[in-house]
Amino acid sequence: MTPMKTIHFFIIVFVGAVLGFLPLRTAGATSLFRLEDQGNFQLDSMRFGWILYPPGWNAILLDRNSFRIEPGFPLRREGRFEVKGKWAGFHVAVSAAEQRNRIQYRAAFHADPPVDAATLALTTNLDTAGEYHLEIDGRKLALPKQFQGTIHLFNGIVKKFSFDCGGNRVHFSGRFRLLIQDDRKWRINRFLVRISPEPSQGKLKDTTLDLNIRIDLPETRTIDLRAAANRGFRDEKPNDGRGGWTDQGPDNDLGMIRPGVLTALGVPFEIIDPAANGGRGCIALSAAEKNYARESSVSVADALPGAQYLYLLHCSAWTPSSRMRLGEIEVEFTDGKRKNIPVISSLDVGNWWAPYAFPNAAVAYLGENAHSVVGLYLSQFALEKPPRKLTFRATPARDAVWLIAGATLGNRKLNLSKVETPSYLVEDKDWAVLNFSGKTLPGSPLDFSRYLDAPAGKYGPVVVDAAGHFVFRDAPEKRIRFFGPNLVGGSHYVSRKTADDFVNKVSLLGYNTVRFHHYEAGLIDYTTPSSVSFRAKRLDCLNYLFAELKKRGLYLSIDLYASRPLRDGDNIAERRGIRFRQFDFEMKNLLPISESAMANWKEFARRLLTQVNPYTGLTWAEDPALASVNLVNENPLVTIWNKVPQLIPLYEKKYVEFLQRRNLDTPENRESRGGLFIEFLTELQINCQREQRRFLREELKLSALITDMNMTSKFTLIEPRAELDFVDNHRYWDHPSFPVTAWELPYLFGCLSSIRQKAESPRYLMPARLFGKPYTVTEFNFCNPNPYRMEGGALFGAYAGLQDWDGLYRFAWSHYAEKMSEPAVPIGFDIVNDPFAQLEERIIRMLFVRGDVAAARKAFAFTVTPGELRTLNGPPGNCGDYPDSFSELGLYARIGSLPWGAHFPGVQALRVLAPHWRNSLPDSVRAVMKRFERSGSITSETGEITLNSKNLTLGIVTPRSEVATFRGNAEGKIMTLRNGTRYQTVALMSLDDLPLRESASILLIQLPNFGAAKQKFANGQRKQLESWGEFPLLVERAAVDVVLELPGRWKVEALQSDGAVLGPVSTVNRNGKLCFQAATTLQQGGVLCYHLSRQKP
Repeated sequence: MTPMKTIHFFIIVFVGAVLGFLPLRTAGATSLFRLEDQGNFQLDSMRFGWILYPPGWNAILLDRNSFRIEPGFPLRREGRFEVKGKWAGFHVAVSAAEQRNRIQYRAAFHADPPVDAATLALTTNLDTAGEYHLEIDGRKLALPKQFQGTIHLFNGIVKKFSFDCGGNRVHFSGRFRLLIQDDRKWRINRFLVRISPEPSQGKLKDTTLDLNIRIDLPETRTIDLRAAANRGFRDEKPNDGRGGWTDQGPDNDLGMIRPGVLTALGVPFEIIDPAANGGRGCIALSAAEKNYARESSVSVADALPGAQYLYLLHCSAWTPSSRMRLGEIEVEFTDGKRKNIPVISSLDVGNWWAPYAFPNAAVAYLGENAHSVVGLYLSQFALEKPPRKLTFRATPARDAVWLIAGATLGNRKLNLSKVETPSYLVEDKDWAVLNFSGKTLPGSPLDFSRYLDAPAGKYGPVVVDAAGHFVFRDAPEKRIRFFGPNLVGGSHYVSRKTADDFVNKVSLLGYNTVRFHHYEAGLIDYTTPSSVSFRAKRLDCLNYLFAELKKRGLYLSIDLYASRPLRDGDNIAERRGIRFRQFDFEMKNLLPISESAMANWKEFARRLLTQVNPYTGLTWAEDPALASVNLVNENPLVTIWNKVPQLIPLYEKKYVEFLQRRNLDTPENRESRGGLFIEFLTELQINCQREQRRFLREELKLSALITDMNMTSKFTLIEPRAELDFVDNHRYWDHPSFPVTAWELPYLFGCLSSIRQKAESPRYLMPARLFGKPYTVTEFNFCNPNPYRMEGGALFGAYAGLQDWDGLYRFAWSHYAEKMSEPAVPIGFDIVNDPFAQLEERIIRMLFVRGDVAAARKAFAFTVTPGELRTLNGPPGNCGDYPDSFSELGLYARIGSLPWGAHFPGVQALRVLAPHWRNSLPDSVRAVMKRFERSGSITSETGEITLNSKNLTLGIVTPRSEVATFRGNAEGKIMTLRNGTRYQTVALMSLDDLPLRESASILLIQLPNFGAAKQKFANGQRKQLESWGEFPLLVERAAVDVVLELPGRWKVEALQSDGAVLGPVSTVNRNGKLCFQAATTLQQGGVLCYHLSRQKP
């Protein structure tokens, strides 16, 4: 029972317990339909959930956080469901009744006062790779394979909507509005389906959706296997010759399976309760093992009329590695005729350990025992007519055992390919165990602490020079590029031992800064009525950590508001009597319009920044090691002004006052959410941040640099960002979305390549930089478990260097205190336990911070006139995006923005919104961009970076480093890579800061994909994550032949993840070239990096 490969599973019934929903009844034929407690439901793998889009389209999901269920609900009775509660201003009543394959579903919404809605809808997503065969009122609707430019593929009132789901046909009938939208317009790889009641827009007081749902299921009848069963699912003692299951003991059996009805693709199987059948629950057969029966027969007393197929729920053990006849089914018909049906391994059945789908064997049940993920298969065999007797017989197939847990007769052929087969990672031919201690050995090739210049602040505060970069007040010739992680939430508040360990780890990684983020909730003293009183021990944790970071040469960056939970004792007038949601972070919206909110923000800042750190003897405000302060996290009003529905009327009132002051108060202008409204928001934002900056500088004497609006790339933010000391931004590649509840599993991912999207991340960030000001990205990540995240380090390191940015901060080191001190499987954004991301940091350190990639000489700035801004149609969140045609210029030259009328040396201003703007580019640049449009390939002006979006490759060639992201072959000047077996990134970097040809110490890093054992996804596309998995960590089995044009004799050593030497690597010198193979499985425990040292002659 050796594990086989990446394994796929179909969760049938038991997934309901994980996601918090259950079938209407326990043994219904429609257990494909499952209702959540909140009234959302799931049809097989398709989830339908309610969403309210207020004006401005900031979605409010109906989930466990937002829906307040009334006492006594939900009610679940045989075949019936009901729930009532309050959500988003509505009183909601959802009911459902099931009768075999039909469900009557009703959702009623009442609001007093009415709720203003852009739309109210029951939504689901269709994967663009799926086959759904949509029909709308009897007419077929074909979904395009590629985005064709049409966003709304259908929008109208309908009576019937039919589609394929999990191998069955589903029909919705009633009267409802149906919208099908192609979200690939926004690079989201899905079709969005909205089913809305009428009315669903405007001021909603009462509206109801009535759906009649019918699922076309096969006609079936289960076969009673009680008399034929000969073993139990549970085994008490291994190798005692008495079973049950495979006689391997309680740690390796199928004892977790539950008796009752288990349904797959609408086919029910009766799982026998061994306790009620003399200990016998299944049939176990073998032609080679003496402790097993060779055959077992069952009479079919009440065969299904018209039965044409036999469906089996079964598996095998000790399965042959190739296709072999493992058994046969002898069928005796009522007319006395017989038929023998062969059962072939790896075709009709597979191993119960690490199950994987085969042509006639869909994984239909999964479980976990102490040794492995295990499962059963659904297979189908043509009968032609009803049988009266079945004999299951094992045939010689080495030591194989055939195990049968259920049998059912049916009237139709199933489409087994429609089974949504969840995927697990296990150690197999594709994945190998990877050891990781979370540490770096001091003095090893992975020790990058030598780059730190301790203590932080030794050259005075960080300031901005005339070129628009960070330098030091007392050493203006020293430029600094910041690189570090975010420390988040509870991870700030740890023991001194853990704090020291953290400081040591980040120092050895070569970071020179840390951002304290979302620290406020843990700092507040909740025994007081306000949110501006601190817990002394927690404040001491922050002070100690700051001091230790400073001592090692790491600078600090902080937010003064990110997520501090406001309280009644804060006495913010506009909050009184209003209930806010958990993730509203309403302070962001209150600050620009509320004097009492501003006073509260100031008091928090005063108490934090003016307290004396006992470990440094300085206040935070005067400490030069505090490099930067962000006023409010992620707060551009153009994107958040309407995020909190309760505060929208306050903004609308302020807008009317704005219009009146400017003599522009007309009905049309009041309704406008375009350019004029954006001017209003810009004025609010500038006035707010001016007062905040005045307070910090004049009253608190803050020495640190100040920024704000650290999210989104929009040219509508040029004016307010021009007021700041530097510009900051955030970007994630494949940030998760949440189909059930925010920030709770399951997570949804797009699983796309950024290189395929023309380096969309980091390209999206490039235009927002303002020339003459430093530019940082204090949150970035290629999110785990995106299968292309090996692109992230190379892309960000290279293009941040080309663009001449000033800071990168990985989000995040850790969110949780316990993860700071205990080894754990990597989860979410956190890299504290992620060997893959920590090695990527070394690549970024060299390409960006060391400056291996040169800045482009040519530079172009986006400019926009006041008139062009005024003509924007709005709404603010949906306009003001930089065109791709401009951001793509950043793959060749430096790009950014300038306020209208501003100039900066060496930068050409462009009016990109004007017609034919590209004609103002130099001819050579225009030619480069035209070639890129045709070929998908572009080389930077410096010649050091080449990206090919069609071939999915990235090449970086500099004197001190060469990096390739590729599959197959790649070539630089020093490094040639051949026969790469996986998509991977390989980086070759000088460790002594000399050019590679002159270096005596070189590091090579190899990064394919990475995961954890039993990491679980909803299907083989790996887009819906359902479990982060467990130890051991896993790395793809990847290899590549490395050829290096390096003079002299070299020793190559494989390194552990902490930098310790594992052992020498065999090398060959061919025509003066150093040749060896890099392979993740070169040594037990995995290999991701190698040290190359030049030997003396």
